[in-house]
Amino acid sequence: MTHSMIWHENDPRTSFESFAFEEALDLNALIPINKGRKIGEKEREMRAYFSVCRETLLLREALLEELLEKPALFEGLEAGFAKLSDLYDLQKEKDSAMTNERLLYSVKELESYVEFLSEMKELFNRFQPQSRALQSLWALLSPLCQGEDFNALCKAVEEQVHVVRDVKSITVGINLNGQLQPTEAGLVAVHTEPFVSGNYLDKLLRLDPGSKEFTCSAPLLPLQHRLTAEELGSLRASVNSALGKVFSSALRSWSGVIKKHLLGNLHSLLNVFEEWKFVSAVMVSLRELKEGGYPLCKPAFGEEDKVEGLYHPVLALASEKKNAVVENDLAFSAARRQYILTGPNQGGKSIYTQSVGLLYAMLHLGLLLPAKSAAVTPVDAILVHFVDIRGKSYVHGRLSDECLQISELNRIITKNSLFLFDEALSSTDAGEATAISEEILAAYGEIGAKGIFTTHFHDLCRLEGEISTLHNLTAQLEETSHRRVFRILPGSGGKSYAKDIARAYGLTKEEILQSRKK
Repeated sequence: MTHSMIWHENDPRTSFESFAFEEALDLNALIPINKGRKIGEKEREMRAYFSVCRETLLLREALLEELLEKPALFEGLEAGFAKLSDLYDLQKEKDSAMTNERLLYSVKELESYVEFLSEMKELFNRFQPQSRALQSLWALLSPLCQGEDFNALCKAVEEQVHVVRDVKSITVGINLNGQLQPTEAGLVAVHTEPFVSGNYLDKLLRLDPGSKEFTCSAPLLPLQHRLTAEELGSLRASVNSALGKVFSSALRSWSGVIKKHLLGNLHSLLNVFEEWKFVSAVMVSLRELKEGGYPLCKPAFGEEDKVEGLYHPVLALASEKKNAVVENDLAFSAARRQYILTGPNQGGKSIYTQSVGLLYAMLHLGLLLPAKSAAVTPVDAILVHFVDIRGKSYVHGRLSDECLQISELNRIITKNSLFLFDEALSSTDAGEATAISEEILAAYGEIGAKGIFTTHFHDLCRLEGEISTLHNLTAQLEETSHRRVFRILPGSGGKSYAKDIARAYGLTKEEILQSRKK
């Protein structure tokens, strides 16, 4: 059975039917899951980590909570898994090396393997992790780094590494014929000290009485400056061959040790190594939010949803000022399942709608949530319809394509789903859009799905008295200045205050006419 530290054993590892919300919510900006991906490495997909299993979500939340509380533990694990990554890279390099080089790579492999396990052992002994995920990881690692076998391996690796690493130079014996042409060559000795440049005449005339054994009779010359690529390759092959014969018996005796400690054990660690890449990417953002003074909470599961201090985590990460993002509340209950959100343009409606989507996406990734407190109910789908006409082409026309997209959502939606609409159907006239929206909301009310319908069609607000579970929300303005405060509260909005925006950009009738006279 494959070992995992981020999946509960009862999790069937199936989550949502549709993942269209990933792009709409810009999840990759929140979790840089492919940052640092190496050339040739398979691209990781966010959807592979979503879960609807509560045990899995609780498992991950506890892990992330502990790592945030113990920064040194996270940094130690990060360094340990980086060393394991180097070890996997070393294996790939060894596979493409020549026979004798592979033997030398094996010694380095074992050295890295011992260092990784020794550091992890020290780390776990120091911090005594409490989360089930880290205890599970230790259950996998502890048999590998404790006991007589591991102690013997450490001692053997230390001895063998010195044998290989201490080689600094070799002496080559070459026999010459009467024409000073080489006829035979062989390796005379292996040394732990490098040769240094010397002068033949000084030695011959004994002008350098302090000359040492490893001082050459002539200056040392860089080979790459004196030999062609082919000549240099031939020389290196000859030297490797000679060294291989010297070390072959010692290195080949390690083949059993390598098979015993490396092949099976590294394979068993591969799955948690891949899982750590997800944990590491998540922690990058969570640590930054925490350091920026933004709250992160461990959610409670219940039958109703009540979230206090919800904020947009992507905006928070992008903000240069601490606590610059406005917080709002959210509530879903049996009596309040659907909301129509209206209010002034640029008043925070879209940001709030995205924040709700990110909250539930983070919930189903098992993350701590961007809020002061959160009691939530998991969903079986996150159904998002955000209209963005920038650079988009429409096959059947914008309205027809929108209706097709909404029809696809309708095929999936259940009473346990979350829907989020932002300025849907705005490509048609207000009468048609309002009529279609009424049908959608009436159906969703009967189904019992929870969600937010953000719109500038204020006539829809009258549905609050017609659909029992539907209520109104509005983006607030200061009463006197009409300044946007980005607060979302119960109630219905009025006009969109588009003229305020026009005035801010010099696009009122008076300003346009005045600009032409200049």
